[in-house]
This record gives sequence, structure tokens and C-alpha cells, in this order.
Amino acid sequence: MKTAAIALTAVLAAATLTASAAPIKINWEDGKLDAWSAVDEKDLGDKGPSNWVIAAGPIDGKALNQTSNIWGDATDTVAIGTFFIYNAAEFVSFTLDADVVAQDNDGVGIVWAYKSPEEHYRMFMMLDASNPPNGEKGPWRKLEKRLGPGTGSKLPFYDKPMDINKGEAYSQGAKMHWRLEVNAGEFKFALDGKDVLKGKDTTYSKGKIGFQLYAESNIFIDNIAIEDLGLAVSPAGRLASAWADLKR
Repeated sequence: MKTAAIALTAVLAAATLTASAAPIKINWEDGKLDAWSAVDEKDLGDKGPSNWVIAAGPIDGKALNQTSNIWGDATDTVAIGTFFIYNAAEFVSFTLDADVVAQDNDGVGIVWAYKSPEEHYRMFMMLDASNPPNGEKGPWRKLEKRLGPGTGSKLPFYDKPMDINKGEAYSQGAKMHWRLEVNAGEFKFALDGKDVLKGKDTTYSKGKIGFQLYAESNIFIDNIAIEDLGLAVSPAGRLASAWADLKR
């Protein structure tokens, strides 16, 4: 019994640590971009390149800033452009919070389950009522799935939206708070504390998190917090299972 008690104590400690893991917090004050990389789409109308930097911004000290107007597929039908991807971890279920100021008026969003430009989900918002000129002009907000390797490299790039807010996007120049919740293939996006988009899809699972822009030449992203919700079972479930194994 002494051995079983020691083993159960170890399980308790591990479960407690897993359940209380602190969110990843990024505020850019250290000036480092080491864990991130820029990925620009191919065959764009404006090839860029993108210019992701850390700069003093309108939110809270230093922020992530992108200054290039890189935009659109060659026909400028779909709002694509550049990604900025967090490479330090991959996630299945998580929450992502960020403060954002978009001083331009074009396309901004979040990507997740990211493996490549051809394989990911996105929450994307378009404000400009004239962009993209050959596609669905803004304003709108959408949850979408990229079509995958091969098919995702050409029109229409993304599958039909899982959810869409037509006529609504964001307020140019105003600070906004983004919150994305992803839980085992269920998605929910809140803007300034209000749930505005939701969807469900299980085509893609584990992957990286990042941001995506279309013709958005002056955006600031700050106060990022990522919380991993990736436990397959709750700590209580882990303990019950472990205790049953020990008793056997």
C-alpha cells in the first residue's frame, strides 16, 4: 500500500501541475521575435514582402506591427496575403486572447491548426467595402477552412464559411479585444466580449497558431495570451483511472 500511496501522490502532483499550467503571455516588451516566423503567400497581386516588426504602438508600450500592404491572389478575388506564425508549440484545444488596433481598413484575422498556407482554419474580418474587388467585398467576418494541400493553393482557396457576419467587421483605429476558443473541433470567436462567430469542423486538428493579413499595412497586436486546454480527460478523470489501475 505504501508503494501505491507514493504512486498516487505522484499522479496527484502531475495532474495538479497540468491543470494549473499558466497561459503563454506575450507582450513584446523584450523585443524578441525568435519564436515567430513570417510566411507570405505565393502568386500575390502585391507580392510584398511582408514586414513584421516590433514597434511602439497605441495599445500598451511595444506591440507587433506589420507595415507592408501585401495582398491578394493574382486575381484579387480572395483575401489572402501574409501569415505570422508562433512556432514554439502546437495546439488542439486552446484559448487565444489579443488586443488589436487596425489602423488600415482591410483584412485581419487569426489562423489555427496551421500546417501550411494550404492547411489551416481562420477567423477573418474584412472592413473595406471595395476589397477584394473581384470577390465578396467587405464588411464581413468569417470562420473558414483552407481546402488543403494542392486544392488550397488555387481558387477558391477556402471552403464555404462555417459562419459569417455580413455587413459587420471591426472599427478602424479603435482598440479591440479578440478571444478565440477552440475545443476539440468546435470554434467560437468573441469581439470585445461579444460572441460573434461559431463553427465546427474536424478536418484538421493539432497545429500552430498565428495571424493573417490582407492589405493591412498598419496593424498592432499586443497582450497575447494562449492557454492550452489540451487534456484528453480532466485531472479528476486521470486520477480516477490511475487509482483504479493502482488498486488492480
